[in-house]
Amino acid sequence: MNDEPTKSAVDPVTELRRSHESLRTLFQLAVLCGIVLSMSVSFLVFKQVAAMRRQSLGLQTMIDDHNTNWIPRLHIARTNLEAYAIKDPTLAPIVQKYFATNQPARSTPPPTR
Repeated sequence: MNDEPTKSAVDPVTELRRSHESLRTLFQLAVLCGIVLSMSVSFLVFKQVAAMRRQSLGLQTMIDDHNTNWIPRLHIARTNLEAYAIKDPTLAPIVQKYFATNQPARSTPPPTR
């Protein structure tokens, strides 16, 4: 009575080929997504490195300006304050407090055991 094949019965080789093709497509999509993601991350890192270089160049310019312009002016101002502190004894404690220099130790202490 039931001699003809039903529609639900599919050839196992055909079903295996379809499954294989589906898995191949999913794998290709996953690889493509991985490539796009890695390119995006690489682009963002490149942009960050470029921004850091620009910032470091700007900071280096500020540091060079500080070292060439402000440091000599501060030394001149300190020298002038020390000279004025000799003339005006009321200023001497303030100059000594804020511009004191530490004298180096004459010798190192012996080691303790």
